Amino acid sequence: MSMDNLSRIDDLWRETRKQFTQECASRAAAVERTIADIDGIHKQKEAQAIAFIKEFKARVQKAQQESIRREPQEAHERRMQDMEKEKTKVLENINSMEAQIKELQKVMDEIEKSQAQLAAKIPEEQKQSTKAISKTEALLNFYTLLTSITWVENNDHLLTGYVTREETQDVKHFELDPAKLTRGEIIDHLWNLIG
Repeated sequence: MSMDNLSRIDDLWRETRKQFTQECASRAAAVERTIADIDGIHKQKEAQAIAFIKEFKARVQKAQQESIRREPQEAHERRMQDMEKEKTKVLENINSMEAQIKELQKVMDEIEKSQAQLAAKIPEEQKQSTKAISKTEALLNFYTLLTSITWVENNDHLLTGYVTREETQDVKHFELDPAKLTRGEIIDHLWNLIG
């Protein structure tokens, strides 16, 4: 097995784990943002309806108090007609808001259903990812046994590890920079260590 294959397998294993983690986090965050947005809209509409109803009640009370005073019959009838028109508008607004609330509830139900479906898919995707990772780890262990190379993860983008020779109990540490060495130089260096 060449170092090229080992490097590709290691890169594949890391990329698979990274992509799965990012995808799950992205999906969960999108669902949570959508639920929060809908909840905010629902609360805003509810607050508007409550404020509108309070204002209407205050107007009705004020109109009732004013109507207690004696006023000409025509003015009283005009006021009652205006109040009836306003009442109709308020009822229309309430009906409209109730319809909007029902629509928002439908959207929330759909989101919850989608969230449940996503939650159901996550264990299967984790299982598949775990299988792929297990296969990659098994292959890496096989290569480690063949070459006696043990890789050490680091954040410096360096190829780091050590080669152990059981017959001499010798441990040779290496740290190679792919930015400074060619692929051929890295392979030659590792074969010399194994050699």
